Amino acid sequence: MGNRDDLVYIYGLEACLAVFRARPDDIVRVYYKIERAKALREVLQWVAKARRPYREVDAEALEKLTASKHHEGLAFAVRPLRAGALEASPEMAQWRWVALDGVGNPHNIGAILRSCAFFGVDAVLLGGVAPGTRLPPSTLRAAEGGAEMVRVYASLALGEGLEVLRGLGLERLAIEVKGREVLGQQPLPAQGVMLLGAEQAGIAPALLAQCERHISIPHAGHLEALNVSVCAGVALAGWSWFKAEAAGAERSAGSGSKGGRRGPGRRGD
Repeated sequence: MGNRDDLVYIYGLEACLAVFRARPDDIVRVYYKIERAKALREVLQWVAKARRPYREVDAEALEKLTASKHHEGLAFAVRPLRAGALEASPEMAQWRWVALDGVGNPHNIGAILRSCAFFGVDAVLLGGVAPGTRLPPSTLRAAEGGAEMVRVYASLALGEGLEVLRGLGLERLAIEVKGREVLGQQPLPAQGVMLLGAEQAGIAPALLAQCERHISIPHAGHLEALNVSVCAGVALAGWSWFKAEAAGAERSAGSGSKGGRRGPGRRGD
């Protein structure tokens, strides 16, 4: 069943339900307030059948378990989700990646994972983090289930990780305040690596030198920089927008040249 030292407490409704959908066997114990019983009906049926402990508790007990007031009335004791080691494989060449340089705030990482899941990013590479590192509960809660939907890798030397991805033929796109091009002005690749840095330090110069493209987000106000998680969301929206526009142009060209019925549709990447 696992020692207490081997477990983490996941909290927040969406984060907990995402664990249940993605890896139910990693759930060891369930704690919940009575108000959550209806939303957890399927979970409670499963843990009872699997003979996993579950307990109705009050808000004070949940705060002690999670060390947070933002538990949303439930917590799961689960085996931790760990960042994997980056080892190149052919299918990775077909993925969209986000790489993070110096982003250490767990809430920002969680919000970025949430945006990645929303926009269909396949994997996130955490720079300056050792493979095997646990993703903290605060990251999983902020991700609202996104951490269970996006592959997470880690590399202590991010430059080496970026070279591995370049070896797969992936273009590296640095998002920075003063880029050489503005987001939306030029086409973006269907697959690639989008690199973001911490708010104060930005992307390290050595990593910027590795990137094939340097892109800034257009702004009209007096502030130059965004919170890194907001920046990620805007940049990923631009990436998805380009892909949608390109697909639309192809469909229009195909229907115009043939003048007949369109072929069967296909979901985008």
